[in-house]
Amino acid sequence: MPLGGIGTGSVALCGDGSLRQWQIFNQVKHEAFLPHSFFVIQAKLAPRQSRDEPVTRVLQSDALYTEQGFRSAPSAPDHILPEEARRLLERLPGVKATEFMGEYPIAQVRYLDGELPLRVGLEAYSPFVPLNPKDSGLSAVIFTFTVENRSDQTLDVSLLATLQNGVGWDGLSVLSGVECSCHGHNHNSLVRLRRLTTLDMGTGRLPQDDAHFGRMTLATLNPEVTYPCQCVVLCRAGHRREVYR
Repeated sequence: MPLGGIGTGSVALCGDGSLRQWQIFNQVKHEAFLPHSFFVIQAKLAPRQSRDEPVTRVLQSDALYTEQGFRSAPSAPDHILPEEARRLLERLPGVKATEFMGEYPIAQVRYLDGELPLRVGLEAYSPFVPLNPKDSGLSAVIFTFTVENRSDQTLDVSLLATLQNGVGWDGLSVLSGVECSCHGHNHNSLVRLRRLTTLDMGTGRLPQDDAHFGRMTLATLNPEVTYPCQCVVLCRAGHRREVYR
């Protein structure tokens, strides 16, 4: 399901939980894919309870594409998992399955995995405000995760989001991992704005009047974050049920 403000282009949240069809670069290309842009969850018993390894899952599944007898809709390539997405799930385990409900402009995903001691869900949408074209044209997608502890023990839970700095990409050139002929002098910086903690992404290669100049931002309302150069740990908690944006 496409997500994005009116007239801003869109990013599709797919039934497997992946983010695809990145059509926000002044270009229409159904297969456009920005690698290294995904969500991860990790759960482990609280300290001093156990020395077991934490359970970590990419919040994506390849179950649909490995199911025998699966038939795609005519003339629709959406069942074809991008090669970079396949590589991700070969290196890091995804969830066993997903349940997707699309009621435009709101999409909901449930992530199913018997090894996760959690119930994990996602609601994603872009602002659409009747009679308010300015706010309905915000180039933003809001992801709200709900995490519920289904065990009888206290858990430490972390959510991670990672987003490639795609500023300068023309939406057509080949992206191999983070390497692309369109990239150059791309930079990320941490910015705090009131309740928001953001990674602000830009480029020093293009002039401001270039059609591919712009900015990308990965932001969270949760104040308890850590931030390597390209990702943000959205939250850390041990509660029974929490909601994170």
